Amino acid sequence: MKVIIIFSLLFSFCKINSQEILKDSLAINYSVSPINETPKLKSALLKLQKIHENKIKNNYSSGDSIFTIIHIGDSHIQGDYFSGQIRKQLQYYFGNGGRGILFPYALAKSFGPRATILKTNKKWTGVKILTPDLSNKLGLIGYAAFTNDSNSSVTLTFNENFEGSPFKKINIWHSSDLESYSFKLNNELKFLESKLISSGWGVSSFYTNTSCNNFSLFPFKTSNKQNHFGFYGFELISDIKYGVNYHHCGVVGAQFTHFINNAPWSVEQIVHLNPDIIIFSFGTNEAYNDDLDTSYYKSLIVKFMQDLEFASPKTAFIFTTAPDTRSQNRIPSNQTIVNSILKRISNNSNYSIFDLNQSMGGWGSIHSWSKKGLTLKDKLHFTPQGYSLQGDIFILSLIETYNKINFNDTININQIRIMVKDSMAVLIRSSENDSLINILPVDKKKHSLVSKNSKNIIHFVKKGDTITKLSRIYKISQKVIFRTNHLNKKSILKIGDKIIITKQELSNLN
Repeated sequence: MKVIIIFSLLFSFCKINSQEILKDSLAINYSVSPINETPKLKSALLKLQKIHENKIKNNYSSGDSIFTIIHIGDSHIQGDYFSGQIRKQLQYYFGNGGRGILFPYALAKSFGPRATILKTNKKWTGVKILTPDLSNKLGLIGYAAFTNDSNSSVTLTFNENFEGSPFKKINIWHSSDLESYSFKLNNELKFLESKLISSGWGVSSFYTNTSCNNFSLFPFKTSNKQNHFGFYGFELISDIKYGVNYHHCGVVGAQFTHFINNAPWSVEQIVHLNPDIIIFSFGTNEAYNDDLDTSYYKSLIVKFMQDLEFASPKTAFIFTTAPDTRSQNRIPSNQTIVNSILKRISNNSNYSIFDLNQSMGGWGSIHSWSKKGLTLKDKLHFTPQGYSLQGDIFILSLIETYNKINFNDTININQIRIMVKDSMAVLIRSSENDSLINILPVDKKKHSLVSKNSKNIIHFVKKGDTITKLSRIYKISQKVIFRTNHLNKKSILKIGDKIIITKQELSNLN
């Protein structure tokens, strides 16, 4: 079985008409950013075509019939509206093979999955890849919960709106080192098998002859050496043995470097899942990090991807650029730089990339999305409708690539194409008479922005700014800043002054 890696809506919601969202329509020549075809992506989509062919023929017994996707990212992925829309569309076309590994985020004082109720009888300590002074090893999901009490328990109940429930088989991801407690589930669920990894984690399977809509986990002590238990997540295993199995692994506030540095088990857990495609959706939080070392950021990603390629050589990778945002009306000074780095890494390493930012309308497009009620008030996150539109934009691009590769088995995506085109037409019309610079809510003491015409970054000087500091933040030479802004070493910067950071210099990042 192979997997695709890519941070509860019904299919009727997936097919939501753009006019119900935007109450408008306009014919324009809009096209989504294409997902570039690489040899590994082509191989993966050819496998997906075989699954589609077997689905049409009702032949699910031959060959590899599960196509699993793992989508890794930040809060946009944890919330599972963006990834959830992609999952539902793919499973509509190719079959529902499951929704992958999940975690009860309430154990770590976070949100999700929706349509679940969590109960515990003892104290559990939840951690994530952003937890300060993290001493516990984490993996793919980016979260875990630990207890030092062998009388602890966790009960998770799924209501009728939860995808994948009721179920007859469940996998528990857990700690398995010599000092870890043993555990069992409620009596209805019988132990089937375990796969224990020497580094200290494992996956244990349980089954029942009758369908369940809940499970309870009970650690227990069998040795004096045992003193803790780590719960890393669960999978509800579908009876259906074909289609797309879609994992979404998002962490609120996460940057790509948090995942790389603080989830040491992620690579071997990815190998355990044997992926076809991995989709990474990071960049939003990096865009607001004024202390981001872009050279280190890039080198860390490159090294991680090289290690991942070596461990999982048949896997195709897709990066998505960070969407345009304005968190609390702040302008993300690193947005263009971070997205440029992701594009350059993809181009240099022959990975696929989907330019979500450009497909949304590019820099400044967040204002049109906000005007149409597609973002939350923070302008950092989107409404379910906004995420749904983003998911459909991604699907449109992915299926267009699929159709190009599998031209003898093309999938009709006219409905999605029309919906996306009409929706984006309204958003574009909403902003066509606006100057993107004029409509940006700029606090000159804090922010920088990108010029509409040149797309150069314009930095408004604030207290403490120096040419040396700006050179470090934007990773360009002081000589270029001096030359572009007609300054010299004796020039004094004043609060509110505009400093132009040239597009040409930014494009030289490598």
